[in-house]
Amino acid sequence: MEADRESQATADILIVDDTPANLQFLAALLKTRGYKTRAALNGELALQAIRNHPPDLILLDVHMPDIDGIEICKRIKTDPAYSDIPIIFVSGEHETHNKIKAFSSGGVDYITRPFQIDEVFARVSTHLDLRNQRVQLRNTMKRMQELETLRDNLVHMLIHDLRNPLWAIESSLELIKTFEAASVSPKIATCLAETQTYTGNMIEMINSILDVNKMESGHLKLDLTNCDLVDLCKQVIRSMEPMRHSRSLTMNTAASPVHAVIDKGLIRRLLINLISNAFRATREASGKITLNFHCANNFIRINVADNGRPIPVEEHPKIFEKYAQANSVLSGEGRYLPGLGLPFCKLVAEAHGGRVGIQTMPGSVNIFWVELPVTGPLPGLA
Repeated sequence: MEADRESQATADILIVDDTPANLQFLAALLKTRGYKTRAALNGELALQAIRNHPPDLILLDVHMPDIDGIEICKRIKTDPAYSDIPIIFVSGEHETHNKIKAFSSGGVDYITRPFQIDEVFARVSTHLDLRNQRVQLRNTMKRMQELETLRDNLVHMLIHDLRNPLWAIESSLELIKTFEAASVSPKIATCLAETQTYTGNMIEMINSILDVNKMESGHLKLDLTNCDLVDLCKQVIRSMEPMRHSRSLTMNTAASPVHAVIDKGLIRRLLINLISNAFRATREASGKITLNFHCANNFIRINVADNGRPIPVEEHPKIFEKYAQANSVLSGEGRYLPGLGLPFCKLVAEAHGGRVGIQTMPGSVNIFWVELPVTGPLPGLA
């Protein structure tokens, strides 16, 4: 509070009036409170004074011979460099239509003559305080954006550097699988296969994080090809067999191909993320995940349904947000942490001209879905 009062006392106020007596009176009045004042006898001089040194507040006469106060205010408010300067109109007229014109042009207040001295001080002080608060808020937001950028750059650098050791681990596991498969026990072979799967998943996660950053910054280009989505889903389901354990993972769809022009690698990872999310939401012994297709208006919808505990409807808008934490009881404890997998899905779908969403159906079923535009016929799909 003390700092605010001090900043107000040193505030620079520009007084614009074509009557010297009015200028002298307001300047003397404001100086008694420690304000710095400048004077301009017409609109051109006022605009030049603002360009030379923007004031903290302007007291502006409504009626002047060359450019009236309304026009001056409009010019100031259309210039981004000066539009945040508060302008208080000063006039001897009390008519409502004049006040409406003043406020419509961008003024923040309207003082009438003869002046009530305490009212002048109160209005000037209030608008200077509001301006200081806006400036502080803008500076705080700028600093927060700088810190967020610094954090994102640091995370990006660390994540990028993690790929090299993970690739080395994946290569070593592949060498063991190729040259030592006959010499290890079935139990060890199973452990190696699971480790290889999880290592691949970690690399996928890292790639997703890097791609989220690229998509948000507009630097990721899609590698578009014509692809059969039905066949792609089958490939993804086969690749995720080691992760499902005793869960059921099936696909209900017609045998006919469904063609779409997509970035096959990104859509494949999108499907892996949706199925992995369903794995986390369900128990191994009783988990049931089902993929199915629906079509409408040249869009194909791929549903990934699970029988995990339902995600509350009020959490649905947050579930695809970056770093969001959704209140859920999917695991029977704490919070459900979707990480960057679902935000990645959202960005990928939107990059293809599609969208993603979630439904919670009666009978404790969560359905995560993605809609993509298609290029081929969809026979047999409903």
